[in-house]
Amino acid sequence: MSAGRPTGIAADGVRADGREPGESRPAADGVPSAATRHSATLTVRDFSIRFLSADREVRAVDAISCDISDGHINAIVGPSGCGKSTLLNAVADLLPPTAQLSGELAVRPGVKLGYVFQQDALLPWRTTLGNAEMGLEIAGIPRSERLQRLEKWLRITGLTDFADHYPHQLSGGMRQRVSLIRTLVCEPHLVLMDEPFGALDAQTRAVMQDEVLRIWRETRTTILLVTHDLAEAILLARRVFVMSRQPGRVIRVVDVELAEPRDVFETRVTPQFEALYKEVWQVLRDQFRSQAGNP
Repeated sequence: MSAGRPTGIAADGVRADGREPGESRPAADGVPSAATRHSATLTVRDFSIRFLSADREVRAVDAISCDISDGHINAIVGPSGCGKSTLLNAVADLLPPTAQLSGELAVRPGVKLGYVFQQDALLPWRTTLGNAEMGLEIAGIPRSERLQRLEKWLRITGLTDFADHYPHQLSGGMRQRVSLIRTLVCEPHLVLMDEPFGALDAQTRAVMQDEVLRIWRETRTTILLVTHDLAEAILLARRVFVMSRQPGRVIRVVDVELAEPRDVFETRVTPQFEALYKEVWQVLRDQFRSQAGNP
């Protein structure tokens, strides 16, 4: 596998490599992890990532430990360059050969993985339907079944009337919905999301956040979300992992207890949200100040 060609993930964002579903990535010594017996969807124990070059070593992630449990949205926040996206890529087995791994990173056996990237990566010559069905098509799912599955997801995301539209005819929010469908229609058990709404304007981002919550309530899919948006992390997640500046470590785990069902537009004005925001921000603020060299 090379950095430029992520062969571990198919076009739908679902793992399609030669390993058995849920088999953990070997550590640097080539010995598979033994912790796949854990009940969590994803188990990380003292996991570190280093990148080696001819003249230096960069520690991206240092001795991270966390459990990602079934059926919840989990979020990772931290300063830029702390290894958030690198950790997601390690879970998806998309790290380049220069990455040196130690510790344990194990996806529970039988878990199918999905990945929603920062860019929607829609093919311009394919319609909404054509882009959304790519993963199923690659997997050899018959056309009739593909259409049956997609009919539901187009309805859920409000894109039924845009099934024959091409990417250039869609708004940014619509394009990102197509990207979500492309992954979720393949029914992954664990979905990795790397800043999926970072390129959207504030209003569209809020709509998409609410969309994710609505879809999650229907599917209860396990989600691991990386975001720079602290409010987004608290609004969506049941647990927030706060990372330090590089090398990234988990320095705080915050359980988010907010009234359910959550509404992105209403929840952000509640006292509970404000208190959680202040709690996490105080931890992050120290990291930002340290990163900038301020006392």
